[in-house]
Amino acid sequence: MVRPRDEVKELIRPYTGNVEDVGHDNRSFTDLTMVLDADGGRVFVKAMRNRPGGRRDQLLREREINPFVREFAPRLLWSAENED
Repeated sequence: MVRPRDEVKELIRPYTGNVEDVGHDNRSFTDLTMVLDADGGRVFVKAMRNRPGGRRDQLLREREINPFVREFAPRLLWSAENED
């Protein structure tokens, strides 16, 4: 079993509950993608470091347009941020 870094687990725990299993998905341009089996069920998580020149703005745009593309894309369940 592969485990996400502790700071990511702590950041998402309020939304997922305890993480039971993690599978990485390497088909993304984000810093970290994973499929989690957690107390709250199975979820797909994308994470991006909050740094200048990174792709964080891409995730922010995805969050903003999600309500308008639900016919074509999965519903965004939640969003979380910290200083990293």
